[in-house]
Amino acid sequence: MCQRIDCESERIVTINGKTADLFSMKYKEEWKNGSVPENLFFGKDNYGDYMRVTFCADCGQIQSKFPISDNQLKVAMDKLDD
Repeated sequence: MCQRIDCESERIVTINGKTADLFSMKYKEEWKNGSVPENLFFGKDNYGDYMRVTFCADCGQIQSKFPISDNQLKVAMDKLDD
């Protein structure tokens, strides 16, 4: 069921992808490349090359815990290549 309180849809989609070290991420106008960050929801427990995102097909809400702290994002960016 969708985590968004006013949605509660059962139409939840999960997508998986393997990047083979071709992951890119932009945060605060800075782009970096490398392995998928393992400290963010889409890379957790996925061994660096894999990412997983779950979202609601009705409202578009990504199914994860938010907010993501500035520190978590900084750690993720610091682990990527310049």
